[in-house]
Amino acid sequence: ATMIFSVSQTSHGFTADASASTFAADFGAAVIGNTMTLSVEATKLKFVQQPSNTSPNVAMSPVVTVEATDANNNRDLDYITDINITSSGTLTGSPVAGTPASGLASFSTLTHTAIASNLTLTATSGSLIDATSNTFAISNVLLVEDFDYLDGELLTDKGWIAHSGSGTQAIDVTSAGLSFNGYVGSGIGGAARVDNNGEDINKTFTPKTAGSIYVAFIISANSTNSSGYFFHLAQDNILNTTFVSRVWINASGNSVGIGTTPSVNITANTPTLLVVKYNIDTKMSSLYVLNTLSTTEPAIPDATYQESLTLTNVGAVCLRQYNASQNILVDGIRVTTSWSDLPITFSGTGEWTETARWNIGLVPATNQNVVIDGNATINSNENIEGISINSGKNLTINADKQLTVNGTLTNSGSLTIKSDASGTGSLIHSTAGVAATVERYIASHGSVATDGWHLIGSPVA
Repeated sequence: ATMIFSVSQTSHGFTADASASTFAADFGAAVIGNTMTLSVEATKLKFVQQPSNTSPNVAMSPVVTVEATDANNNRDLDYITDINITSSGTLTGSPVAGTPASGLASFSTLTHTAIASNLTLTATSGSLIDATSNTFAISNVLLVEDFDYLDGELLTDKGWIAHSGSGTQAIDVTSAGLSFNGYVGSGIGGAARVDNNGEDINKTFTPKTAGSIYVAFIISANSTNSSGYFFHLAQDNILNTTFVSRVWINASGNSVGIGTTPSVNITANTPTLLVVKYNIDTKMSSLYVLNTLSTTEPAIPDATYQESLTLTNVGAVCLRQYNASQNILVDGIRVTTSWSDLPITFSGTGEWTETARWNIGLVPATNQNVVIDGNATINSNENIEGISINSGKNLTINADKQLTVNGTLTNSGSLTIKSDASGTGSLIHSTAGVAATVERYIASHGSVATDGWHLIGSPVA
């Protein structure tokens, strides 16, 4: 940029002190200074549009952008050296290069191939100071709604959109959230009160046009209720009644169904996990009604319904109010393309206590059932309700550490109990037939002849 100082010939605005001589009203000509050039020289990189959570093999949107700036964050409009992006995850074509235009580089093809959390991008370019992005996740999860808001807050103030009866008996939040053992959306925040005749609302997610999606949520239905459908899926732009996967409740709050009528028994006033599966290609809606969370998709759903409508896409979950007697709490909504995202799960390689390895962002409570879908190490005494180790994955209990499993232990991968001079790891459980590798540390032969003898037997409870 260039800058020139000038003083007007007649409107110069100069005044003198009362005791001094005055300025001439007309300077005879304008006073023009030299042309000065202000130059911004980039010294560092800075993320402008941060990365966002997205699915595997899908380019990030909005497009990530990085700028070259000086120490005061002024953009260097003349900077044209390529900026390279790398990732702590599995980034296709890494490093991905972008050529800045007026000092700003855009990256429209950033695609990751593997699920992971707490990832970051790094931007580098020549001698400039590198930039590290905010954290993001690569996940099959398309929508998370835990209703983690204040009691009484309206959902239309929290990203939901009214598509019918706007403002009439608006759907709000109760601080009394719902819990369901082992479910990733359990016990977080409050719940939605779907309990009147009035406003219907929706929340959109990245629309899907093929394959299957799973929508899981916890409900608690009062025993005094009204028969009708309270939940459904729709296109990302709600059009009239172009809805699929309607979930029904009966008037006693003890039966739910999919499509047109309640057909599966539940217990009123008790949290129940519902999973709706919609196959976009076949137009088949399926409903799974769970009292305990299955770590894998059950072979047979509890109810099915063949839809007839053709949707442009599936891109919204909807809550519907239809009667003043209606009384249902809804909590912990998850929209995903994989059933495996529903259980509380450890992924990657690390210690049990690393919060970043758990898909709930914290170490599970002792009363939870969990899935090991990575390589987890027990390096402190731990207590948990139930564990399922996936095929090809590993759980290791380090020497002198203890794991207590109060419920069911399922091992489809590998389970190793380590041993060294400090002691041998301990596994306390009551599930029969669990395969494990148990190490036993044996001290070397010492100066006493009998030191060479050791009695070894199989571990017993």
